[in-house]
Amino acid sequence: MEVRNEMEKKGSWRQFLRLIQDTNHPKGILAFALLMSLLSTGASLFIPMLTKG
Repeated sequence: MEVRNEMEKKGSWRQFLRLIQDTNHPKGILAFALLMSLLSTGASLFIPMLTKG
C-alpha cells in the first residue's frame, strides 16, 4: 500500500504531457530545443571515442 501511495505522489508521464499541453507553449520551439539537446549529447559522447585511440 505504501509503494502505491509513493508512486501516486511522484506523478506520471501522462500528467507531465498534460501539463505541457495545457501551458500552450510553441511546439516547434520545444521540438527544436529537444533536438538540439539530443545532438549536443550525441556530440559530447562521440568526441571521446575519436580521441581514444
